[in-house]
Amino acid sequence: MNSCDLQAVLVSTDSVVVDSVSQSLEKLGITPTLLSINRSLPIA
Repeated sequence: MNSCDLQAVLVSTDSVVVDSVSQSLEKLGITPTLLSINRSLPIA
């Protein structure tokens, strides 16, 4: 049987969003990869 791991990259400066989305992804069997940013990024 073939198996695959689902992964998602989540980038946010809002810790509430990160926590909420991460929990939802984990419930769906998706491994979240988190990038914590403590400063604002310029929007191109």
